[in-house]
Amino acid sequence: MILDKEVQMKVNNRTAKIYQDKGYDIPMRMGSHRKMVFDDTKYFTVKVEDLEPTSTVLVHTACDICGVEKVMPYREYYRQLDEDGLRTCIKCKTIKYQRTLHEKYGDNVDTDVIIPARYLNSSDAKELAAHCMEDIDKEFVN
Repeated sequence: MILDKEVQMKVNNRTAKIYQDKGYDIPMRMGSHRKMVFDDTKYFTVKVEDLEPTSTVLVHTACDICGVEKVMPYREYYRQLDEDGLRTCIKCKTIKYQRTLHEKYGDNVDTDVIIPARYLNSSDAKELAAHCMEDIDKEFVN
């Protein structure tokens, strides 16, 4: 989860235009030829939910399982989100994985379902992986 509600962004032409289109007031100054231009010496405040997925602004985050805090670029945080909108630290990835398996397949998955016995005549890991969980979830290997 992101702990910040708002972040400060430095004005540049690209980001200023994006956030101006979203309704933000961007600092301006008088440029050459008496024309108003974005003031690239200033900062402006942006709500975290309005950040672009590629933004490099630093945000304060916390693991959604254990709460360990970390400062990272927003684009890294966004990339690490799973389909449920959760982000975990390295230590909690296994916990999240186990929870997902439990929610999807329940308790006590038979080992013959994990890799069906009919494929155990091969020792090729790629071949075995291609058939992993295929009897209960055709999409598992995709």
